[in-house]
Amino acid sequence: SATGIVLSLSAQIGEQVDFLRFLPEPSTRGERRSWWIALIAAGPGWAVVGTLKMLFGSFLAVLILNAGTPADEAVEPTRMYLFAFETGLTPEFAILATAAFVILSQLKINVTNAYAGSIAWSNFFSRLTHHHPGRVVWLVFNVAIALLLMEFGVFGALESTLAVYSHVALAWIGAVTADLVVNLPLGLRPKRIEFRRGGLFDINPVGTGAMVLATLVSFALWFGALGDAAAAFSSLSALGTAFLAAPVIALATQGRFYIARNLDRAEGTGCTICQNQFDPEDMLYCPFHAGPICSLCCSLESRCNDACKPKNARAGGMSQNLASRILPPSIAKLQASVFGSFFLFSAVFALLVGAILMVVYQSLEVMVPDAADAVSHALTLAFGLLAVLVGVVAWLYALSNESRDLARTESEIHNRRLVAEIEAHEETDAALQKAKEAAEAANEAKSRYLLGITHELRTPLNAILGYAQLLETDPTLPDHRHGAVRVIRRSSEHLADLIEGLLDVSKIEAGRLDVARDELALRELLTQLTTVFTMEAGEKGLSFIANIDSSVPDFIFGDEKRLRQILINLLANATRYTDQGSVTLTVSYRNDTARFVVQDTGRGISEAMQERIFAPFERIQDPENPVPGTGLGLTITKLLVEILGGELTLESEPGKGSRFDVVLYLSRSNRVRTENREPVRSGYQGQPKHILICDDSIAHRRLMEDALGPLGFRLSMAETGELALDFCRNEPPDLALVDQAMPGLSGTETCGRIRQDLGLDLPLIMVSANADAAPGRFQPDDCYDALLSKPVNVDLLLDTIGRHLGLTWTYADGEGDVQAGSAKAALADEALRELLEALSIGHVAAVRANVERLARQGGASPAFIARAREMAERLNLRGLKKMVEEMRDGS
Repeated sequence: SATGIVLSLSAQIGEQVDFLRFLPEPSTRGERRSWWIALIAAGPGWAVVGTLKMLFGSFLAVLILNAGTPADEAVEPTRMYLFAFETGLTPEFAILATAAFVILSQLKINVTNAYAGSIAWSNFFSRLTHHHPGRVVWLVFNVAIALLLMEFGVFGALESTLAVYSHVALAWIGAVTADLVVNLPLGLRPKRIEFRRGGLFDINPVGTGAMVLATLVSFALWFGALGDAAAAFSSLSALGTAFLAAPVIALATQGRFYIARNLDRAEGTGCTICQNQFDPEDMLYCPFHAGPICSLCCSLESRCNDACKPKNARAGGMSQNLASRILPPSIAKLQASVFGSFFLFSAVFALLVGAILMVVYQSLEVMVPDAADAVSHALTLAFGLLAVLVGVVAWLYALSNESRDLARTESEIHNRRLVAEIEAHEETDAALQKAKEAAEAANEAKSRYLLGITHELRTPLNAILGYAQLLETDPTLPDHRHGAVRVIRRSSEHLADLIEGLLDVSKIEAGRLDVARDELALRELLTQLTTVFTMEAGEKGLSFIANIDSSVPDFIFGDEKRLRQILINLLANATRYTDQGSVTLTVSYRNDTARFVVQDTGRGISEAMQERIFAPFERIQDPENPVPGTGLGLTITKLLVEILGGELTLESEPGKGSRFDVVLYLSRSNRVRTENREPVRSGYQGQPKHILICDDSIAHRRLMEDALGPLGFRLSMAETGELALDFCRNEPPDLALVDQAMPGLSGTETCGRIRQDLGLDLPLIMVSANADAAPGRFQPDDCYDALLSKPVNVDLLLDTIGRHLGLTWTYADGEGDVQAGSAKAALADEALRELLEALSIGHVAAVRANVERLARQGGASPAFIARAREMAERLNLRGLKKMVEEMRDGS
């Protein structure tokens, strides 16, 4: 018995080997001394301290028995401590020392046992149930068991309990020792020691088989199978049998049941479940969670059903595999059913209950030997009743286990379907992504094509519009050709607007649409639009009404191009989709906010169509009255309004018309409008200025020559940037007009070399056919001073040149001569009277007719006629009337 108690403690002593993991390797003499002290005091060397304690206890037991103390009292620690202290201390101090020593030792024993027990319970049930309620729960559970054992007086059977435990503990130690000392050096097991659940077989026959075999042999000897002499060595037989059986089983299984799967290190040290950081050796890849997982979370995971391991590595799969080999097929099939689970569970717990009752019987047999038969009968009856209870619980467990398996199977089926669906969605998403990339590539190619084609379109259009502007102001042009020239100019401007419209969608989609903030003449813009759409509406038999509130300022700050585009799109749509009635433009202004309302009496838009009308390429479908168009006008309009920070709303009713309401923030300018504009330029004051024209297009060079040559400029022409640099070296000009896109040096490179390499500080004006070029849209640190876009506006070009050269312009009839001069003498009284009457009643057609009549009769100078035509075209009837009255009065 004493040997069993001593041997039962060997397992607890052997556990101290784990302490070596926390002892760093010593490098100095002082560290080696500390390492050995720690090893002896708390590590495996604790066996030495434990042996000394046991020898000292045996010595005290011999002393107290020789002193005549009864044996039943001598086993009490208090009597032993008191006897020892009384030999060297007074009775009073002996009692105090005994009490202190007993309290201290009991605190140490109970705290250590409670803590160690909580670790054991926690580790066991965490592995078994995959649940970890916390170590405190098991600490309380362990203390509660200890209290129950004390209250029931079971500690009297401590000797028998420890004897039983010693067989199991020594069998476990023998198997572990043989595996590390024998199997590892002989290569009967992998060199790597694995502890992570995801990489292990549920049952390894080497350790489990050796331990079970050794336990059965030792129990057989302990119960007297080979006599009393062999029973005394039952504990040692457990150690020896396990030590011998482990290598034999490892050799038979060839080490196949150690590592269940490939254990490549998981990438990263962060656990997918708990998000904590661990050493790489404590991490494992989990296919269920598709990420790295720590060993603790792997042990607690219950949903995965060990999906990371093959089926034959799980306990159920191993038992089924073993049963199919050694049992008939019918019985093996039964073993895998719910009945097999019932029988297995019942047998295991029945044996466990029987073992507990046997321990109780042996304890009571020692305590009350006379009542052994009665105790045996009572315990047998208790075993029968508990067996019935175990059977009921086992059946419930088998049913619940079957339901759980069915639920898990169903869940796995759904998971597989979900994974398949996800994979299908991923394939679809990949296809969509590929299609998107192809569409984006096609869109980018379209944008590049549009940029290229617009550059090619702007170059000839620049010549057409430029010469149209020159011809319109040419006093030698026959009168009957002025209308044709105006048509050419308007058509060219319209074509330029169409080119800009094609590019706007691409710019908006790319998120790089530029917005300018320049001073613009709002009333003049509205007058121009009113003139144009009055004519277009009249051609369809419609009336165009313009209600311009008196609060609308003459000048505002904004983007004239974008505002014009918005209003033209809305007015063009209103005119296009109105067959009878009117189109009305209403403009109001308040608190720096302008409101533009375009209302028509046309077809209207259905409620369903109103939600789609602003989408690209959406148009009102009417097979009976088809209307041409691209379906981009309203899309561009809405996007432009939103980019400008405004709001566009729509109200419409089919058959009654539509109302588009645009609200934009346009701050007021303090500039005051003058009634008369500058007449046609004839030259400038001062010495002739030398201008360099650098452009690879001969049409543009000729246009610049025709536009600037008659005004007195001295011109030099260069086809490339290299020639322009040669001109600048030989004879630096006063100003240079440089095209952006040229073969060889680009316009930007040419301007940069003029400034940096030649050191010339002359004004440089960039002229570009690129879509992004617009007046004023350049950075202050650019190498040029101004940026103009093709087609070039001649008036804007002259204004820019005059501003940078500081010119004072002269005009066709001399300065101030355009305000009548000699026209009064040549003007017939009747024609003058009819013209003033037409101006008084606002009869635009009569005004234009009388101006042409004066031109044909020679009753006015060419400068007056050109000025009058321009003012009539812009509907500046008030200014024209004032000019005629001044001429009539001799002013």
